[in-house]
Amino acid sequence: MLRGHEGWLLRGIEFGVLSATFSPDGSHIATASGADLARIWNATAGTETIVLRGHRSRIHSVSFSPDGSRIVTASEDATARIWNAITGAEITVLRGHQSSVNSAAFSPDGFPIVTASSDHTARIWDAITGTELTVLRGHNSGLESAAYSSDGSRIVTASHDQTARIWDTVSGREIIALPGHKKSVSSVAFSPNGSRW
Repeated sequence: MLRGHEGWLLRGIEFGVLSATFSPDGSHIATASGADLARIWNATAGTETIVLRGHRSRIHSVSFSPDGSRIVTASEDATARIWNAITGAEITVLRGHQSSVNSAAFSPDGFPIVTASSDHTARIWDAITGTELTVLRGHNSGLESAAYSSDGSRIVTASHDQTARIWDTVSGREIIALPGHKKSVSSVAFSPNGSRW
């Protein structure tokens, strides 16, 4: 169960909540569970509005598009899936990873999506067609997280190889590796102005 900001609980979530996020306008919450379901909730009433069904294994990550019209989920079934946030209909499936997809996020303009996988790669996808655009290769172990800079020109990734890496989104070229951690790097983000990560 997930406790709301006014004290209510979001009930009916199986096997724990692995990811939760507000919609851009704050009206809804999306949750990803240890089961193969994601759920959308009314953030005012705490009531479930939609269940997203289609994955075949637990979902690690859930994220809204910048305009709130779509949701992307990342799953251990080696896929990410894009959903209509209003109807819950599955729009497209992103297939190409060889192992668990641990993170998925829309770009700031809502068109490309980046996914991070245990197969040692991050991938950039066309969010409309589901076409794979670029594979980011360079990590020596599985990836846990990927995020866009505020202008969409760069991606930062986090890996079990104890590094974070920054990539150019157009060329897919690695810009810089950030070593120094003694254990896995599990989460990454850029600062709002994109100057720090």
